[in-house]
Amino acid sequence: MAKYLRLVVLTVLVLVASAAWAGSAPGRARGQTIYVPAYTHVYYTPQGKRFPLTTTLAVHNTDPDTAISITSVRYYNAQGQMGQEYVTSPVTLGPFSALDLLVKKPDQSPGSGACFVVKWRAAKRVSPPIVECILIGATGQQGISFVTRGRVIAQTK
Repeated sequence: MAKYLRLVVLTVLVLVASAAWAGSAPGRARGQTIYVPAYTHVYYTPQGKRFPLTTTLAVHNTDPDTAISITSVRYYNAQGQMGQEYVTSPVTLGPFSALDLLVKKPDQSPGSGACFVVKWRAAKRVSPPIVECILIGATGQQGISFVTRGRVIAQTK
């Protein structure tokens, strides 16, 4: 009976340790392609008056030990046409560092469905970055600000 009890206890300890280890590194990846909604304006009247927004993309390396490489950042307008390539050669982000990119020439085409597509990679599996778009606008006494978060659309194998 004691031998059986030791085996049960050992099995439970192994399962608990495995669950704790698996839970300590959620969603690690070697690279991803991330879609990030970006708005150059929002409509504020039924007649379609636009409230212009300043658009900034922020990429935060969340891994405490390993650098990641941002290999591509492309901006697309609401019609899906590429407007600008912001990263043409890889940019290395050290642990817990960040990169921000300001849209200096906002897209004035109809629709508010612009986006960034960000590609990154790492030498080993890491905690994926947080990729967000910060949108701010102000005129007179009125202001608006909000953040959109990127969504993974492809994983690097």
